Amino acid sequence: LWKKVNYPPADPRREKLPERCNRQWFCKTFMDKEDVDERDDVSLWSQIKKFNMYDPLAVLSCVPAFREELFRGTSKMVNGTTHTLIGVSKDDASIVQVEALHAKLTTLLEHSLRRSLLDFS
Repeated sequence: LWKKVNYPPADPRREKLPERCNRQWFCKTFMDKEDVDERDDVSLWSQIKKFNMYDPLAVLSCVPAFREELFRGTSKMVNGTTHTLIGVSKDDASIVQVEALHAKLTTLLEHSLRRSLLDFS
């Protein structure tokens, strides 16, 4: 991702990365700062402060019990079928309680990791 955000917007190596996802976006999103320290003795990973886990969040929102407890989606009718949209904008993430969602996701991920490690013993 770091390589892709540093390519010019029209560069095919960016693949499907939106133009708004540039170097400044990366630094602000994952490092909580305006730009990266590029000294040779400072790794990029050491500057990462957070990362977004979109896939586990999407999976969790697909489980009806979790969706009802943790999310409040926006309903839209498309061709006679009602769809529930979650996270329709930056200002409307559709999350009922961020702390409860974080705790649930952390617990499930820790449990999954423990279970997967059992298979190695």
